Amino acid sequence: MQEFEKIYQEYYADIWHFLLCLTGYDTLTAEELTQETFYQAFLYFERFRGECQLRTWLFQVAKNVYRKYIRKESRQRQIIARQTDSSPPVSRKRKIKCVPDSKKSRRIIRREIRIHSRAEE
Repeated sequence: MQEFEKIYQEYYADIWHFLLCLTGYDTLTAEELTQETFYQAFLYFERFRGECQLRTWLFQVAKNVYRKYIRKESRQRQIIARQTDSSPPVSRKRKIKCVPDSKKSRRIIRREIRIHSRAEE
């Protein structure tokens, strides 16, 4: 437990900043996603095989938490839209386009991973 607390203290700021960039500088959402990232990392810490650096693994967990958040937000918007709109259902291609700034998010994720990869070298 104390080992994970050290990991939390060491990587918290980096993970928070990464998620802050992904969320468009929404500090509240970045904070929630950072907490969820470390919660998931704690739950699955025994699955960390050491094939990569711990920092890399944590950023991958953060990226997955962010992707899950985007999917959930998209589904909630679709549900709200269905409740308020009587138009026919949206096609699958249209649903994908409803995800806000998905290209921008992927670009930011790639950039942050490159930055952090260079910092590790």
